[in-house]
Amino acid sequence: MVDLRNQELDPADFEVLYHRMLSITEEMGIQYMRCSGSNVLITGNDAATTIMMDDGALVSMGPYIVTQGNVLPLIVDSTQRAFADPGAIREGDAFICNDPYLGAIHQPDFATVAPVHHKGELVAWMGVSGHQLDTGGMDPGGFSVGAVDVYQEGLRMPPVRIIEGHQVREDILAMILNQVRDPLVALDIRGQFAALNAGRRRFVALIEEWGVDAVKAVMNRSISHAREKLRARLQELPDGRWREVQYIDHDGHEPLIFKIVCTLEKRGDELSFDFSGTSAQARGLINCTYSGLQAAILSAVY
Repeated sequence: MVDLRNQELDPADFEVLYHRMLSITEEMGIQYMRCSGSNVLITGNDAATTIMMDDGALVSMGPYIVTQGNVLPLIVDSTQRAFADPGAIREGDAFICNDPYLGAIHQPDFATVAPVHHKGELVAWMGVSGHQLDTGGMDPGGFSVGAVDVYQEGLRMPPVRIIEGHQVREDILAMILNQVRDPLVALDIRGQFAALNAGRRRFVALIEEWGVDAVKAVMNRSISHAREKLRARLQELPDGRWREVQYIDHDGHEPLIFKIVCTLEKRGDELSFDFSGTSAQARGLINCTYSGLQAAILSAVY
């Protein structure tokens, strides 16, 4: 094992370790898609895999759908708030969530997250998200165009412990599958378990090879480096204010015009996005929760 606790992490070591983390998230996605029978994943790659810090801060993301990856830190945050008691989140656990009010983009995107511990200490989280073929809503296929509330859009799960001590909670899985029309959802969910296991196994091997302090240092530096690079790039751009207006001409119920307004302001090394002037909430399914909005903004900034 290379022990870097008492020495500076040089740029070469940083690049080696960080690219190892990127390869882990890519391998997680490959594992997920091999286990799933869904063309949405196999041909559409409508999924995301991530490594996150102990507080959920995003470290690395696989080469898949960035928007889905952007919400996984929110899923971790909701999970930690739901299981806030000391010792409630344990080694070998995993949690599933698809609630758009608790981190998901919309209900068809099932997300699972799993903690990684080292000698009893929570070090990181693995995360996987993927679009499902059905969620048990009023219409088959996940998108319920005629829905007038979130309940008609199908199963909506807060963070639920679906793996406990490395054992799948078959009762919870059976409950989920009993709510959906397509049996392939079972393969999708188990594919996420396989991806989490692959990611956790590779990440633990990385800790054993380099030491937990070196791995933590790389995770922290990757975040600070990204922040510094973004701020430096913003400093190169002129300050200003820009406004864009787009329209949606139907909400699934009425042919009304819905306006989406975004005003972007850049000052120094900061960006602000102001959506004042956007139409009020619609009756149909075109509304967006905070998690979906944040994910879209981050995707554009990336």
